[in-house]
Amino acid sequence: MSVEKENLDLFARRFANCGFMGAIKNYQTVISPILDGNDVHLIFVKNRLLQGFVYAKLGEYIDSVLVKFPFVKALAIEKKGEIVYFKGHFNINERISINDGRLYLVYKSSSVGVNLYSLLDFTGIFSSFVKKERYEGQSFAIFYNGTYYLYSNGNIKKVKDLKDFAKSSEEKVFDFVFYVVKPKSKLYEPLRKTIVLMFGFLLIFILISSFVSRYLADKITYSIRKVSENLENFRRKEFKKIDINDDFEDEIKVFIKKYNQITEDLERYVENTERIIEEKTKEIKKKNSKLRELSIRDELTGLYNRRFFNEVFPEDYNFALRENMYLNFAIMDLDDFKKINDTYGHQAGDECLRVFSSVLRKHFHRKSDKLFRYGGEEFVVYYISKEKTDFLSLLEKFRMDLENTHILYEENTLLITVSIGAVSELPKNTKYQNIISEADENLYMAKRLGKNRVYFKKCT
Repeated sequence: MSVEKENLDLFARRFANCGFMGAIKNYQTVISPILDGNDVHLIFVKNRLLQGFVYAKLGEYIDSVLVKFPFVKALAIEKKGEIVYFKGHFNINERISINDGRLYLVYKSSSVGVNLYSLLDFTGIFSSFVKKERYEGQSFAIFYNGTYYLYSNGNIKKVKDLKDFAKSSEEKVFDFVFYVVKPKSKLYEPLRKTIVLMFGFLLIFILISSFVSRYLADKITYSIRKVSENLENFRRKEFKKIDINDDFEDEIKVFIKKYNQITEDLERYVENTERIIEEKTKEIKKKNSKLRELSIRDELTGLYNRRFFNEVFPEDYNFALRENMYLNFAIMDLDDFKKINDTYGHQAGDECLRVFSSVLRKHFHRKSDKLFRYGGEEFVVYYISKEKTDFLSLLEKFRMDLENTHILYEENTLLITVSIGAVSELPKNTKYQNIISEADENLYMAKRLGKNRVYFKKCT
């Protein structure tokens, strides 16, 4: 049973991490041009000729995607709550469904306000992987919303439990719990045959051993028992020598001597292997952590970059909405930054950006403060608070400090100012883009009113 459990665990990990997620990564690469391109946005242009051209172009590309990825059965593109393109038929809000004896999942991809929903034939992906791995006869179960969806013998059905199946450890597929399962009846069938065969050999052994001296039988039985007890320890990686304190010599004793030599070698091998694995694991974790940090940081200023903002801000916004907390959010833009680049060169501009970031960190240095380089000379700062805070005062102090900061560059003294659009409010709906738009509008007002100022919308 333990060997079969390990086989199920191994197959489940391989399918979840390689078979399924590998297919999804390849698919995500192919559909990214749809999400990142301009075609979806052009559908909203009130020009029938242009809309028709965009629909046709999207249709050709999506048809090629469906040919390349047969496990994708339907697609829907949604923007601003409106479905702008549909290929096939399905409910985008129904995460999991059963049809024609197959299990389907809805996969959502998002970019720049555009959501692409894909209906995935999960049964097809699993069956293809099983066939490729030559591991026929496997079944799977997905646990979602208090129900098991069991695929076995070519059919899918809902069940309350898996008591008649041996199952692997759970694996994550999106936000579903996934298992590879096998009927217990099939597990025990080889065991029953083995037991019958062993029973036959045992009867023969008993008949033969009855003619052997009792003394000899007792000695051999004792040696075999000691070997069996120690072999059981192999499961727990405990390799102990067998000590038999008598002078009786038989074939089992010769085997025990060899066994003791092997236990010493195995013990050293396991210790060395575990040490190497531990060292390599620590090294990989350290490198992954460093690569992660590099991928979310702006190289010039050391602040978080736009990519990381797009990743964490929706989560923080939803947290503030859920917990009824204030979101204090500001977009900043350096005034007349182009003049500095044109007059003193881009290296002078880079120095101004570094100094700006240093002053910003000086004023927003709490653990709750999050700072980002949003664009070329655009920056974002925000934090979440349980109560109303004097966000305006914090921004004014920063603005005044920056205004009085002298930047020395090649015998020139440079001065920079910043315009800030700020919002501090309790989120009202699930669209986090609204608060970005409000701050952007306030930034525009700060620029119109003469720059070097904070335009602020009070807490609501």
